Amino acid sequence: MDFGYRTVLLRPRASQALAALVIAICAVGVGGFALRDDLPSLVRAVPPLGLVAVGAWALFWRPSVLLEPARLRLVNPLRTVTITWPAVEDIEDRWNLVVTAGGRRHGAWAAPRTGAIASGRARRAAYGRAADAASGARAGTDAAQGSLAGALAARQWREYRDRGLLGAVEGEGVTTRWHTRTIAALLLLAVASALAVVLL
Repeated sequence: MDFGYRTVLLRPRASQALAALVIAICAVGVGGFALRDDLPSLVRAVPPLGLVAVGAWALFWRPSVLLEPARLRLVNPLRTVTITWPAVEDIEDRWNLVVTAGGRRHGAWAAPRTGAIASGRARRAAYGRAADAASGARAGTDAAQGSLAGALAARQWREYRDRGLLGAVEGEGVTTRWHTRTIAALLLLAVASALAVVLL
């Protein structure tokens, strides 16, 4: 189903900057312990610093909202939810992006509320060039009062619906993929951090 919409990736730049800062601090911390030539301290420090770095990446760097002509994807820290447009039952975009599909509500970690007085310049600074697309998507209402991703997703879905282009749901409609490697890495680092404190 392609009716002229382009693929739009939305990922808050402020969150990415925060993740990069935290990861850099953790790297500097590990480097500092390594330069001290104190192996026990280094072994104790690496797991918790690694846990913080991976957690920052998962929480603030990875999340995104991907709007495609045929589907939308909500990439959250521990799972990705892919929803075809016909499977969407409702989209809430005033406070955050919450998509109801398959009888369940799916929130988007990467679509925080922008604030009622957020300007176009602030939205572009937070989300990049994709924010320009909101100028024709009721930018004075939804995009200002809710999340940019929510405004764009709601606009696309409502246009499909109003034009009668959604059709029947094919296949599952909603699929969830857990980020097993990220979860495993966080669990292993958490266990290693606990062991380092207890045993060293």
